[in-house]
Amino acid sequence: MTDAVKSPDTLPQVTLLFGDDHQALHDRVNALIERMGDPSMADMNIQRLDGTDSSTREEDVRTAAYTLPFLTSRRMVILNNPINLMKSDSAKEKILKTLGSLPESTALVLVQDDSWQASGKQRGWKLLYEHKDNNKTKIHPLLEWARAVGPKATIEICRLPALNAMPGWITSEVKRQGGRITAQAASALAAIIGADTGQGRQEITKLLAYVDFKRPIEAEDIHELIAPGGQADVFVMADALAMGDAPQALRHLGRLLEEQDAISLYAMIVRQYRLILMAKEALQNGVTSDDAVGKLLGVPTFPASKALNQARRYSLDSLNRIYHRLLEIDRMSKTGQMDLEVALQAFVVEMGRSA
Repeated sequence: MTDAVKSPDTLPQVTLLFGDDHQALHDRVNALIERMGDPSMADMNIQRLDGTDSSTREEDVRTAAYTLPFLTSRRMVILNNPINLMKSDSAKEKILKTLGSLPESTALVLVQDDSWQASGKQRGWKLLYEHKDNNKTKIHPLLEWARAVGPKATIEICRLPALNAMPGWITSEVKRQGGRITAQAASALAAIIGADTGQGRQEITKLLAYVDFKRPIEAEDIHELIAPGGQADVFVMADALAMGDAPQALRHLGRLLEEQDAISLYAMIVRQYRLILMAKEALQNGVTSDDAVGKLLGVPTFPASKALNQARRYSLDSLNRIYHRLLEIDRMSKTGQMDLEVALQAFVVEMGRSA
């Protein structure tokens, strides 16, 4: 994204986002925020309101919209669930009047969670409706206003993909995150998550970390790591362990051991500490940015950022001791001196004592 595109001057005066794809709505809002430019300056010029909050009134929206930007050309007001402020005719009139008189210095983003009704007399969106009733078109006043004002308002619909389109969505999301996936694996994952793009993104992040971005995600990885109905998360367990939260790590480890073999769990813990150790060495060499550390570690920015945060709570000596302890566990389990499940549980307890 170029600096010109990141300028707040490029933002529409009103952006109406609505639909049932909560992940897409979240992403679109973040993309608009990026166009506010320098984050430190943008933070001072962004105000969030929510129509579901009983303390929010139309007057709050108007006051926020008419507040002057600070040291920049424009400010942004994000109003979630605006329809909640339009329940009576007088309330609708007030909101629409505010929308019609917005100062050029304000970029207003309206975000409405909605649900699609696939059948029945009022087929379509439930809240921002548009349907025929006795040969008359009924449309929500907010949607009607946004369509009528032309270029002043941009309308974007974020609808969940159809079930048969989810394998394609998964493939695109894996590529966006810097990985690869087979067609069989994409179909297998879609069969588990349905059309839930939020869960899909989380599972894809987990799977890419599991394959270490070195090979495509295979159908076997889906069956190994993701169970229908949800399961304890190996990455949550590993993160809790790295952050010194032994009770939480032990709870997750117990559930995980009921669902998958100890060898794969051991490999994930080793990988986590290898990344933390490498991140710690990078910090000591003056490399502190997520992107730079990600390149050194050979991983995308997200896991690099987590490794950096975890590395800051350890000394280099303690990380070396932990890593050698993990190697010892591997040796003892392979020589029959200790059951690997028992060794992992003991390791978590030891980490809790040393935290």
